[in-house]
Amino acid sequence: MNGHPGFLVYVGRHPSIRANTSIELAGIPTATLADSMDPAVLIHECFHVFERQKPRSWRANEATLFTYPAEDSRALTLSRLELEAMSRALKSAAPERWSRRVRAIRQ
Repeated sequence: MNGHPGFLVYVGRHPSIRANTSIELAGIPTATLADSMDPAVLIHECFHVFERQKPRSWRANEATLFTYPAEDSRALTLSRLELEAMSRALKSAAPERWSRRVRAIRQ
């Protein structure tokens, strides 16, 4: 993607892509988007590529994302602010500024 080294766009649908997910393509861990161009979705899938790079005793639990306690207005607000900051980081000419915001919101 222009201005984002390390991101490549395949025009059309690659035969290996079936979903928004992370897979190996030619031996390279790759975030894929099949039905979305939402930057937040891309960041989400990039996180899965990142988390698989180092052995850990935990993995992100997708169910947590979809069952986040909506009745906790503060937690829900922070979650939405974090996703917005992630989206802006991908679109920005200075993503490090938004990355710092993501980390601050997460803390």
